[in-house]
Amino acid sequence: MFKTREEALKSSRGIMGMITRDPAFSEDSRIERLGRRFVMVSTEYFVTGLMHDITEFAGEEAAAIILYRGGFNSGRVIFQRYLSLVNDREMALEMCAASAWYFGWGIATVYHEEVDGEEIGYARIYDSFEAEEYGDEDALGEKRCHFIRGVLAGIMSEYAGRIYEAEETKCKAAGYDYCEFVIRPREEVESIPSV
Repeated sequence: MFKTREEALKSSRGIMGMITRDPAFSEDSRIERLGRRFVMVSTEYFVTGLMHDITEFAGEEAAAIILYRGGFNSGRVIFQRYLSLVNDREMALEMCAASAWYFGWGIATVYHEEVDGEEIGYARIYDSFEAEEYGDEDALGEKRCHFIRGVLAGIMSEYAGRIYEAEETKCKAAGYDYCEFVIRPREEVESIPSV
């Protein structure tokens, strides 16, 4: 027989009280930030465990593409959400960087500049959740921030109004002190479909 909601909540509090003294993120099982519901997932599974699972099923390249694509769509939505709050593209970009810290993704610093008539974005992430979860034996000196790379491309695509792609040039998983990215327009110019 199922417990009532109240019985289940009381039981959960008691059990977790035996495991940890850390307070619950939410008293009613809903973690809400910035008007949206969030869930908490260990970095042991997201993204490294997910990467391993997809790699086993479809190969490493497919896993990297899937994580990148999910990150890309997330980045677009993140930028749109902040832009709708402040109606200022530069401030929305800064809010995206600040939210990386707020949500535990890492400490981000970003900037962009015009190079040969094109807007180019740059990002550095200290303490990337994605890179830090890989052990030395997993990383093998490779760049691993596929999801974050996609997020950055999605953010820059929304910022600039055309499709961008991100390249990770340094990764903590490869032995650097931080992860670094260059975000450039894709060769074929196309407008961004709405999300």
